[in-house]
Amino acid sequence: MCRRAAKSKRMLALWLAALAVGAAGCGEAEQAAESMSVRPFDYVHVVSAFPALVDPQTGSSVRVCGAPLPGEPAKSANGLEFVVELVSVVPARTSQSCTGDQDLGFAEGDHVDSSVLSTKASQGATVAPAMFTLHVACLQPWTKASDSAACATSSFDSKLTANAVRYDRVSPHCDPIKTNSWKNVVILVDHSGSTSGQVAIDSESCLDAKHYAEDRPDAVKAPGQFGQCGSDKYFLRVQAAQRLIDELNPQDRVMTLLFNELQGVHVGCTDTMRCRNENAPPGRFEVPAAPKMCRADEDCDWKGGYRCVATLAPGQSDGFDMVEPALAMAKCFGSTTEKRAMNHYGIDARGRYNGVGRAPVYEAVHTAFAFLNSTIAAPDPVAGGNAKHIVLIADGPDTCMPSDDFHFADPKAQFAGKLGECRSPCTASSVTYQALRAEMAAAQWPVQIHVIQLQSPGHREPNAELMELACRSGGTYQFVNQLDLAQDDDDNFYRALGKAVGGVRQALNGTWRAGFVVPTSAANGPNLPMGQLQAMAGELRFENPMFTSLAGVYEPPFGAVAWRPLFQFGPGTAADMRDDRLMLRAACATDSDCGASDPCAPNHCTPGGLCQPKAAPDLLPCGDSKVCCQGVCASDCPGACK
Repeated sequence: MCRRAAKSKRMLALWLAALAVGAAGCGEAEQAAESMSVRPFDYVHVVSAFPALVDPQTGSSVRVCGAPLPGEPAKSANGLEFVVELVSVVPARTSQSCTGDQDLGFAEGDHVDSSVLSTKASQGATVAPAMFTLHVACLQPWTKASDSAACATSSFDSKLTANAVRYDRVSPHCDPIKTNSWKNVVILVDHSGSTSGQVAIDSESCLDAKHYAEDRPDAVKAPGQFGQCGSDKYFLRVQAAQRLIDELNPQDRVMTLLFNELQGVHVGCTDTMRCRNENAPPGRFEVPAAPKMCRADEDCDWKGGYRCVATLAPGQSDGFDMVEPALAMAKCFGSTTEKRAMNHYGIDARGRYNGVGRAPVYEAVHTAFAFLNSTIAAPDPVAGGNAKHIVLIADGPDTCMPSDDFHFADPKAQFAGKLGECRSPCTASSVTYQALRAEMAAAQWPVQIHVIQLQSPGHREPNAELMELACRSGGTYQFVNQLDLAQDDDDNFYRALGKAVGGVRQALNGTWRAGFVVPTSAANGPNLPMGQLQAMAGELRFENPMFTSLAGVYEPPFGAVAWRPLFQFGPGTAADMRDDRLMLRAACATDSDCGASDPCAPNHCTPGGLCQPKAAPDLLPCGDSKVCCQGVCASDCPGACK
């Protein structure tokens, strides 16, 4: 956060605080500013966008996440709702006893500079729709950022003023004695074969599917630890989970879960943390013979080369492996320093290498949802708090579902050398997307879902089903286009990772929601076509002259060369292909929206609300006891893979 301390328009009080501590560092200056109750703006982060029904008359916006579920009224999107975070460099610290507070986001009612953030007209409405402006430079069907067509032309280029704004409070600011301020977070980390290179894709170097197929987790090994066939060369999933754990407040409770086809859904915790000497000769890593148990590097003789490390050798078990899954989750979940350490070090020991099998994403989300919904009390409907969140970090959609197809039809991706051989059942998953969505809807979406999707060789595009889960639950969706980034430039990966984790962290307390009506273009028709993945580039600003520190948010830091501010979202440059565009889709509701009359025929509407030009795969459920068969919904499909 110190990088903004040299900004030309930095708030005067911070400079005075810095002078008051003489030659003190940036951290001390910020602490002094905090003691003066000064919380200036540091940045504005536009995290996500979703189709919405925006009513300028009432100043309301309601997300339109997909086709109406049973009992839901039909709604048509006429605009977009943006998830916006207003962030300070100083924690909220509403209680002096809340040490370790890392709530940097501004909520309604917070003081900024010498004023209060409020949407209420009776209080002067210092946050109003007219203060939010949107410049849409590009809104077009999604294509990867490295394609020359990405935002080269656009059917829409306009500047809009918001029609609605509100603050959605999920949890009060940190307070050790108020339990409704304690957040409850389950972090789901993908550990399937695609993360480590156990894939079957159309690539010369990853061509031999009979060695690298995800479908044989019990017999097939990856071609190396995170080789060029894997989706996560720099272990972004693990680092993202660790960073989020470290950025929670001390009272917030957390649990990590890993998922893959071979091991199903299991805790990421371990109790094998020991002080180990990283400089010891080979074979003498553990010195002395009985290593000291630890919870952090500070518990070890780090000056002597000792670090707190968790290791799980192949076949090695620990205390979490020896108990039933439900007991392991209860043991893993919590806020104590020990539980934080077991999660932080365990997710690295268990999840860094050797992902196997397909990805039972919906089974993992269902497991986390059931745990939170049955174990943690519901949030207070007025005060909020005791908030429940699922953070999903995955490199693609659920690949255990029939919609992923039952056989390999591409000669370059055949299994075991036999074209069209049936895929083995994915026994790790029994939860379908439709069933998961229906269960959460019946419970009225008590858990927010935040998705960080990493691009993978087999699934390069944003996933519509994950977008919908984030949308309906009130969460966020972010897409990291890591395959387009220079593979030898890990800085881009870390910046993308930091942006995504930061977007989730501040959303755990709440977010500002700005709704904009998106006008229809007479020449090009609706700007939110149904059934298509869309990518948006542009910028969104919140401006109010009474907040003196806000002006500096929109100016580059002193000496900045390549500035990528978080209020802007775009496809990047030739030198930096990090894709910050906002990904969204307005869902189709029926097959006729896509031009088909049968749910299995070409141009049908998928369960995720996308128009699919190809026929649905055989055996995909299409009605009561019916399945797709050669493009038609039928009672059976003789000869198809069973």
